[in-house]
Amino acid sequence: AISQQRRPSAVFAKFLHETPRRVAMMRQVQVMLLLSLGGLWDPVLALRPSLDSNSTENAGPCLGRERADPGEYRIGGLEFYSCMLKGKGLPLDTCGNYFAYLKTIDGYAACQPFKDTKNHGRIPFETCALMRKNYVEVPRPGPKPCDDQDEPIKGMTQRLRDLAQPKCKKVLCRIAKEGSWKRMGSGAGKDWPKVAGAVDSGYKVTAERECTVKYEGMQAIDTDKLFDNLVTQDAEGNDIFNKAAC
Repeated sequence: AISQQRRPSAVFAKFLHETPRRVAMMRQVQVMLLLSLGGLWDPVLALRPSLDSNSTENAGPCLGRERADPGEYRIGGLEFYSCMLKGKGLPLDTCGNYFAYLKTIDGYAACQPFKDTKNHGRIPFETCALMRKNYVEVPRPGPKPCDDQDEPIKGMTQRLRDLAQPKCKKVLCRIAKEGSWKRMGSGAGKDWPKVAGAVDSGYKVTAERECTVKYEGMQAIDTDKLFDNLVTQDAEGNDIFNKAAC
């Protein structure tokens, strides 16, 4: 079982985030193919299905960007949550091509160029950052959270669900069939409720404990509704675990 607090393995993380460059190459090929059709298919709509049908004005700030690594940077009393690649800071001219995980919002945000040429009593500097740690002073770039419906965030979330949900289902089904959710006696022949009281463990708290429910702000599992029809109702309309869906 995967604990909610555990970070997924290196292979998991690599699989989840390995696609940006590959996606960019595929998009170039798609555009060429679409153009060869003589304009019969709008390439903007084809490559960005999550956007409005006629414009990109609703696009989030991370649309089309690649994932960078989060870091921290400090100079002259200023502290930043910075964007990095292979342990090095990103140059300002490519900063706008990346996004990274920002722990203060528990999600992803766009990387922003930050340049202090007026000095303000400090050493002049420039850095590619997500936000200032102590950003109440001026100048201050506030965080720009990514839109969950924009690629690549939407695709990353789906890959997370594809990996986490089958493992979670296997664990929950085993617990339901064994009845091990019930500490006093066996719950094998009983309904497994969402909330089971102070002694026993309902399916909600069990999923939170045993499954990868959330990772870097991306929601993999709704512990109230679960997935794959794993929740049904008893005769009184109360939510119970659906062992028939296992």
